[in-house]
Amino acid sequence: MPESDLVFVRCLASLLADRDPAVTVEALGRDWDWLVALTPACEDDEPDQPALPPIAALALFSGMVALVRSGQGERAWPWFEAGLDAYAATHPRGHRFYRWHSPLDDALEAYPNLRVAVTEALIAGGRWSDAAHALNDLSHQTAPYGGKDAFAVPALAEALAAADAGDWLGPTGFDEAWAFARGSAIVAAGSLDERHAHVWNLYADHLLVTLRRGETGAALALVAAKAEAARRICDDGHETGNYHLNALCVLAHAGRVEAAAAAARELVRRGYWDLWRLNRDSAAATAWATESGQLGWLAALDAVPAYRTLHARHLVPEAAPVGRAPPGPFRALHAGVLGGRTRKRCAVSNCLIAPGDPVYRFRLYHHHVGDAPLVAAQAAFDA
Repeated sequence: MPESDLVFVRCLASLLADRDPAVTVEALGRDWDWLVALTPACEDDEPDQPALPPIAALALFSGMVALVRSGQGERAWPWFEAGLDAYAATHPRGHRFYRWHSPLDDALEAYPNLRVAVTEALIAGGRWSDAAHALNDLSHQTAPYGGKDAFAVPALAEALAAADAGDWLGPTGFDEAWAFARGSAIVAAGSLDERHAHVWNLYADHLLVTLRRGETGAALALVAAKAEAARRICDDGHETGNYHLNALCVLAHAGRVEAAAAAARELVRRGYWDLWRLNRDSAAATAWATESGQLGWLAALDAVPAYRTLHARHLVPEAAPVGRAPPGPFRALHAGVLGGRTRKRCAVSNCLIAPGDPVYRFRLYHHHVGDAPLVAAQAAFDA
């Protein structure tokens, strides 16, 4: 590490040891000379790909938190963005594999735990929608929850550990307790635009965290508060984070089994994208269902006759016998005639259909049929 960087490391260690947000703001907030002077970290030893070094990421993290703790939270996010832009302007990257990457994208990808301070800053600044985005990104991070070594600055390990244990810097990592508190703050603000998918993604994640924290009453209250609005969203299981499924888990875990069974029936009726998650035998094969607690939460539904009937009719995939229409709910069903000049194989009778014959084209929820719908002769289908 160059001598100039070592000098900055010692200065930052002193700031962390002081545990005084006001002093940190004063030291880091004057200008960006200290930041742009830091030696870039090169990717794979490529000098034309300078990146934000760990010491700079930690300093920006500290500055954001210091602004929040000193009552200047509205300045934290603009200050962070300005710092990244200043560093990128001084150390431009030679080329990018993805042209839409920005200095912010690069920094958050290299140091995911920056999102902890980013979330704090956005909440403090009242930027609730952006805070929801940031918290969603943390929730979906595939790596384990970060810890005190998240910025990999060994020279600052002792000072960072002391500051992290103090009242103003910590935590530099995140866990479910932190996610629950920040998610509760964002939801309680009541300022989210529920026409956006990321808002329902936040609600879905917050329901899971709330259940795992043992706050069943809070989860049930959120489901009740959003019941009317939730009817207007299309939950495809990806964009909206499986909100309807997680709400069903809340109802089942809270003992509202009849309401949970009705919610499951509504999922089938609406054509929920991931109906297999309600089949506990299928879901048990996935690590997500086991780790999230879903299998245990849904177990109470097995005692509900209406749910057992629903499960047998719609949630257990089975092969279609020859001569009968395939089982399960339809995603789409359209009547027409077979076009073209080539005969097609009937999905029901397995016989060939001639061009011009009346057919049904359909898609099923249980089957991954790709982009092409299944085709069946109308006579065989109706039989």
